[in-house]
Amino acid sequence: MGGARPDQGGCRRLRRGDPGCSRARTSDGDFYPFTAEAEDGEDTVAWVRAQSWCTGAVGMYGSSYMAASAWQAAKRAPEGLMALAPFQASSDYFEGRSYRGGAFELGALLGVSLNALGGGIAHRMIKRGELRPSAAREAREAVNDLAPWARTAPIEKLRETVLGDIAPFFFDWAANDDPASEAWTSLSVESCYPDIEVPVLHLSSWYDQAHVGTLRNFEGMTARAPETVRDQQFLLMGPWAHRVPRGSTVGQLKIGDIYFGTGAMFDMDTLQIRFFRSALAGEPVIWPYPERVRLFMMGENAWRDYPQWPPAESQLRRLHLVGNAAATREEGTLSWDAPETDVSDTWQHDPENPVPTAGGAHMTPEAVCPAGPVEQTHVQRRDDVLVFTGPELAEDLDIIGWVEAELWVEGSAEADYSITVSDVHQDGRSYNVCDGYVHVPAGTATPDTPLRISLGATAQRFRAGHRIRVHIAGSSSPRHPIVGGIDGAVRTQTVRSGGIAASAVLLPVVAAATATSTTSS
Repeated sequence: MGGARPDQGGCRRLRRGDPGCSRARTSDGDFYPFTAEAEDGEDTVAWVRAQSWCTGAVGMYGSSYMAASAWQAAKRAPEGLMALAPFQASSDYFEGRSYRGGAFELGALLGVSLNALGGGIAHRMIKRGELRPSAAREAREAVNDLAPWARTAPIEKLRETVLGDIAPFFFDWAANDDPASEAWTSLSVESCYPDIEVPVLHLSSWYDQAHVGTLRNFEGMTARAPETVRDQQFLLMGPWAHRVPRGSTVGQLKIGDIYFGTGAMFDMDTLQIRFFRSALAGEPVIWPYPERVRLFMMGENAWRDYPQWPPAESQLRRLHLVGNAAATREEGTLSWDAPETDVSDTWQHDPENPVPTAGGAHMTPEAVCPAGPVEQTHVQRRDDVLVFTGPELAEDLDIIGWVEAELWVEGSAEADYSITVSDVHQDGRSYNVCDGYVHVPAGTATPDTPLRISLGATAQRFRAGHRIRVHIAGSSSPRHPIVGGIDGAVRTQTVRSGGIAASAVLLPVVAAATATSTTSS
């Protein structure tokens, strides 16, 4: 669904004749992502209810953009909307969808703009004679090699390419880094939970960029939705990336470089059909599991059930970075105890040789860099990457919940900090579990305050004999823009650890036997 871009005001239910609802009803309008979905969704629900084949009860489902459309419609509380089942849905369209830690999600939004959204626009413009016939092919081919696009600075220069013809909205997203602006706040779902009185099946994957939004939506609806539906919220998190698992094995058993076993198979269609059959009939929602939160525990490769998210048993523990003198380029270590000595580790960030994106929970096109757990040693061996590795674990360590980091940094120049937590297997292979990113504008880092970085959420068992590793870099390209652009100056970046500057990752540790585990879906 789409339409001409209106002025919208958060959760307020606009009606025809109100300001913002004056667009012509005789035309499809010009597509501008997200901004007309609330109104169009309300209109669509009303149209469906008016059909002779409709009982008057309507449900909405879909993945990614379609999930966003469902949530936007639900904000208007249209009469007859009885249930939602959004998969891979954002909660806030600034943080977690368009930006991460203040850094633009360049790779994902280039891919979306050139292909998923821009592809259709290109074909319509070509058909109307408004665009050269080769434009659709140019956009499609660009997705296969984003490196020159991701290294363009400033981003505004990309207006000279096919992107400027088919996706002008991309440049609005890139230019608007103010999360408090109306353009972003009007799309947020988070302020509207009290107005959404429907059961929701919240579905996502640990290695999807939108998993943060899905978890926030579940948390928000269970805490702030009308009391009649708070206990009608259900959450399922699998090990997958940004695709909907169906009844087959395609894209379900092996994500990135890790094989998660047949337990990762999931028939999402059947789950949603059972959910809608009960919810649209006004009956108690059918949820076939013992608790309303079902999580795939990676490393154990089994499903676990909990009564809430995050599990009440999760306890944050600080795993401290223990640095070394930077000149030695030796690997640092990790310790549950804070080191007494303050050590500064320094590296040179060269914009002409950025650290590449290697797996993770992102939506950058897979032809460029696959999402999911990807072997990391090619990144961790670089001279411009700090590495900290803990000792072998004597017993299994289970991490379930939100992961954060506190980094004490030095430097007044503009800089980015990328931090990744990995699971190091006994043979030395290292696979990313979760990661975070933060953009620090020039002059904003202070020596007496650490950077607080979200690494998203996970459910991961680090097995006995494995080790935990943390690595830190100054870029992740093409996922995020390169600070200074490809022609920028080499920068010195410093992370401190120990003493007053106790840099650490905060891990939500859960005792191994606090939930029901099953090996199948």
